Amino acid sequence: MNNSILRFFCFFIFFIIIFFPHVVFAQSASFTTKVGNPLELQPRSTDYAEGLVRNIQSACGKNNITENDIDCFDKLSSIYNTDVLNELKKFNNNTPPDNVLQCVNFVRAFILGSGWPSLGTGNALGYFKDMPGYRKISVGDGEQIQPGDIPIWNRGKYGHIAIVTSVADNQNFSVAEANWDCTGSDGEYHPCGKVGIRNTTIDGENLLGWLRKK
Repeated sequence: MNNSILRFFCFFIFFIIIFFPHVVFAQSASFTTKVGNPLELQPRSTDYAEGLVRNIQSACGKNNITENDIDCFDKLSSIYNTDVLNELKKFNNNTPPDNVLQCVNFVRAFILGSGWPSLGTGNALGYFKDMPGYRKISVGDGEQIQPGDIPIWNRGKYGHIAIVTSVADNQNFSVAEANWDCTGSDGEYHPCGKVGIRNTTIDGENLLGWLRKK
């Protein structure tokens, strides 16, 4: 290639980049990545939590996730990495009646996928404390709950934990969660693994407070 052709080619590339950048960079905007790796770009925390609910419901074809549905998580391998999926599957090691998708597994999967500091192992009640990467806020401290906070309820033997997806006002908010709305015909709580989005309030249901990522 002689110098004149090379100069023309360079000028042509420069002209395209300057005056038609959408042509050059449009393809890069269409890339999709497997979420769940903290080194990759992640969506807003509330989008991730709501997406996790929707994707589980879609893959399993139901809301109440039990040991019989463990294989449906494999359908999500193109969306979430192995760490996220393995966390969701951990309930399969539980003995009945707790062999259903647990609230702690759902929240820990969310945290793994979002690249947030680990909560470690344990139950929901055990997480209500200051820990590395998180600040504990009690109901009555005067701080308003925010999207992305991790509320904890004093419910049953182990408590309950979720992720705040939206806040309507200083009383009402919505959460993404698993294993909550499981009251049987006898009026008692029975583990059911139900995954979904729920509206709730600050004043009700024995809410202790929430964790906020620092």
